Amino acid sequence: MKFTKADSLIYQEIKKEFGKEKADLLHFNRGFTYVALDDKEIAGFVSAKLQKLPYIVNNVFESFIDVIEVKEKYRRKGIAKKLLDFAEKESKESGVYQIRAWSSEDKKEAIVMWQKLGFCLHPQEIISIITKKPVKGYFITKIL
Repeated sequence: MKFTKADSLIYQEIKKEFGKEKADLLHFNRGFTYVALDDKEIAGFVSAKLQKLPYIVNNVFESFIDVIEVKEKYRRKGIAKKLLDFAEKESKESGVYQIRAWSSEDKKEAIVMWQKLGFCLHPQEIISIITKKPVKGYFITKIL
């Protein structure tokens, strides 16, 4: 398995294999994307945007993971962990305070993974921008 930082050329491949919705969550300029490749097949990827924390916190930034995806046949092989290791390393090098994500409660495997990897779980109900209905889940955070 090869892990590499991706540029915008990967967009079309991810769109074809994982769908437009996930491809539209990729970040390259104000963030980063890493991919796991098995030969030439995309096994998984993670993408995060760098953003300033709002309100009274001055000059404090975070990496917000908009998408992490591993194909089902590659799951439970440490690929997501390795992708998150790269995301954490890049985030630390960028000087951000924390790395954060969101996961709905129906993604039980993902919730367990986040917990095992040392992320804090913050229960939260959000309103889906697609369905306009409440979705229960967790914000996931790790201070770097």
